[in-house]
Amino acid sequence: MKPTVSMTILFTIMTLCLLLMFKVGGALLQAISMMLVLAAVAGMALLPTRYIFPAALSLILLYGFYLTGWSVFFANAPAQLTLISHHILFSLFTVSVWLFFASFKTLLAEHAALEKQVDELKKYEPSSMLLSISEFESRVELMLTGMKRRGESGYLLHIVLKPQVYATAALQKSMSGVILESIRAQYDMATINQDGSFSVFLQNTDETGVGIVKNRLDENRQKIMAAEEPPYDVYSSYMEEYDFHTSAAQLYRVRKEA
Repeated sequence: MKPTVSMTILFTIMTLCLLLMFKVGGALLQAISMMLVLAAVAGMALLPTRYIFPAALSLILLYGFYLTGWSVFFANAPAQLTLISHHILFSLFTVSVWLFFASFKTLLAEHAALEKQVDELKKYEPSSMLLSISEFESRVELMLTGMKRRGESGYLLHIVLKPQVYATAALQKSMSGVILESIRAQYDMATINQDGSFSVFLQNTDETGVGIVKNRLDENRQKIMAAEEPPYDVYSSYMEEYDFHTSAAQLYRVRKEA
């Protein structure tokens, strides 16, 4: 059964229990029941999920002891059948409240988990699983700060697809996989730019490392593409100033002049 359906049923049971409770017994019994109902609802709404059941059980038992004592020690107590009916209705109400809030809080937890998943997915391009442009830039800037402090070197690469017979979308998807297989998962990052080219950030490497990545790109490309010549050009920029935007602008100039 769907949670929303079960919660609707529980809410209906709670409402019916309340209506019946306030039609049975005198004003004092109804006032006591009202206070306990409010305590049950407020307590279970505020308590963590793991404490809801103990709280519900405690309320049911305490109310049962109270009604028993009232019946035994006070002559003006309502009839036992009335007290038993009240306790049964209150127990059913309290159990329904417990199940209702347990389901409600479970839904809230699942919703929060889904929102977190969505936030994580927003960091990636859905079709390629490369980083989104904004996430790529923010991570690169963060890494450059640490690299500058440690005196490490890094390179920014632009991989530009050549115009050819391949469908652009299919080629971009294939190249996304090739790039992800060719870079270090824990150190390097990649994204796809608005013009369809790819940006790759190589952390803590030199020209030799750039050459290794280029060779990997070609090797991995040949596994899925029949063309002898790579269907892309690679432009690289040494990030001497530890500034992403400066290096990116330099690469765009080099590409324009090529």
